[in-house]
Amino acid sequence: MNQLEAFHEASDELAYAYYLKEWFYDLYQQSSYEEAKAFLDTWIAEAEKSPFASFHELSKP
Repeated sequence: MNQLEAFHEASDELAYAYYLKEWFYDLYQQSSYEEAKAFLDTWIAEAEKSPFASFHELSKP
């Protein structure tokens, strides 16, 4: 097990924040505006459900 995996196992919140951050980078892989908008809408909904105020700020219009 590497150090990142150990941190994720030790903290569900850290793992969730890392997941949201990494998942956001996938926005740049979308092939069209429509796909990017749908992806971002889904990401925003997930960020709003998170326990992190910083992600809530990012998801505001």
